[in-house]
Formats: sequence, C-alpha cells, structure tokens
Amino acid sequence: METENLNWSLYELRILLHLHRTGSLSETARHFGISQPAISQKLKFLEKQLRVPLWQRRGRSRGSLTKAGRVFLDYTVSIFRQTDDVLVKLGAVKPHPSIHIAASTIPGERLLPGAVAQFRSLHPEIAIRVEVMDSAMVVNRVRNKEADMGICGKALPFDDLGVEEVCGDSIVFAVNKTSPLTQSGKPITIAELEGHCVIMREIGSGTRATLENAMTDRSMTFPPNMRQMELGSTQAIVEAISQDIGCGFISNKAAAGLPTIVIEGLTPIPRTFYIIHNRNADLAESFIPLRDFLMAYFQDS
Repeated sequence: METENLNWSLYELRILLHLHRTGSLSETARHFGISQPAISQKLKFLEKQLRVPLWQRRGRSRGSLTKAGRVFLDYTVSIFRQTDDVLVKLGAVKPHPSIHIAASTIPGERLLPGAVAQFRSLHPEIAIRVEVMDSAMVVNRVRNKEADMGICGKALPFDDLGVEEVCGDSIVFAVNKTSPLTQSGKPITIAELEGHCVIMREIGSGTRATLENAMTDRSMTFPPNMRQMELGSTQAIVEAISQDIGCGFISNKAAAGLPTIVIEGLTPIPRTFYIIHNRNADLAESFIPLRDFLMAYFQDS
C-alpha cells in the first residue's frame, strides 16, 4: 500500500469517530446532516483506501467497529489531538486552561454530561474535552499520557496509575417487555438463557470484564445453545433490546425504561467506577479542582 495514494480527509475520520460513539449509521447521518447512504459511502471509501473492513453491520442501521476499525480509531484520535496541538503552536487558537478526559461508556454518556456542565458553570475559563471509549482504551490513553484523566470501571494494578474510587454501579440483565423471560415475574437461572439472543459489550469494555470475572468467580458458563451478540456501546445494546432483538447485560444507570430480571447467583453485579491519572505525568492545572468536584458531585447524587 503506497501512502501517497491515501487521501482521506478529517471529515471521514470524524464520521468514523462518531460511528464508534453511537454505534448507529442513522444517528451519525443525522449528526452530520447527510443521508445514511452517504455515511455508508464515506465508510466504504475508508475501507477501500485501507483494504480492510472497518465496520460490522448488525441490522439495517446499527453496528460496531471491527478489530481493524478499533486499531484505525486510535490513529484517528491521535490525528485530531495533533491537529489541536498544531493550531495552538501556530497561534490559530489561543491556549487556555483545559483538561482532556478519557471516559468509558457509562461515565462518558450517563454520568459526566451533567457533572461537566455544572463544573463549567462554576469554572467557565476551563475547557473540558471528553472522549468516550472502552475501559481498556481509557487505561491506555492515560498510561500513554494522551489523556489527563481517565474515568472507567477497571482498576488495573499498574504502578504508573493513580486510582481513586468515584462512585458505584451495578450490571443488570435487561429484557424487552414482551420477552417470555418476564412471564413468571421471578428470578431465572442462567440455564434458562438457552436459545435466547444475549447481547453484551465487546472485549475491552469494563462491563464485559466485570461480567466475565463474576461468572468465573461463580464457576458459571452460558448454556451451549445461547446465541451471543456483541455491540460496541451501551446505547446500541439498549436500542437492540428496545427493538426486541435480544436481551443483555448493561449498567443499571442505562436501564431506565427496560425491565430487568435477576439471574440467580449472578445479577445484579456490583462494580465501581474510578478516576485514574498517570503518576509520571505533570497534572493538568485543572485536574485537582475537577477531581475534587467530581468526587463530591457523585457522592451527593
């Protein structure tokens, strides 16, 4: 592959980034104000340039990045970061107090928006950029000094990471209101998932890791004829359950409006979200006031 033949633009890369965040072609099309076929065309253009599939469809509009797509996403994020740095150095934009947060799905989509809005009302001079990704990527961003703060559901024992508990959560098993699993109104056994389509997050997400660790600790396995589907975001799973495509494991904070069922000996699964930072990096000027604000905000909520 000759690099001089690669001619994608930042526009295509923004589309890919938004696809990863939403898991939806239609939502991405609405965001950019173009048609869904136009989004598909841009995606096919990138795939043709790279000669690898980047997107795996699941239904008419939803899907998730492939393994190659997630690798290319890292490149995409680094390009936007370098672009910001160049603009500052060239004087095209003025530097200002800022902090870059890498957040896993639930903190990034469910917890931080309200907290960041309130913090910004108190400190309008501080710019905050939040990137949403899976927990493994959050840890990598912080360890590589590519984010000032991480918020995720994984507390990995790396010596270079400072880790503080920020709030609790639980993973529940959510179903569509028409699901036959709801008929008895009682807890079910994991064996009763036989024949059902169970949707879960991709490997690398904190939700997936917490579920797998809980099942290992309890010596539990899924029944052999259970159908399994992976989606790249919690919102994509919620949408799939709402459309009765299957049932799935999601954060309790994302389950509003969906019936949840107890799986005997497994759910709900308690977990904790953490604020992490790189011990070997200089703390951003706004790190400590933001960290202290978030700790108080989530303890009060």
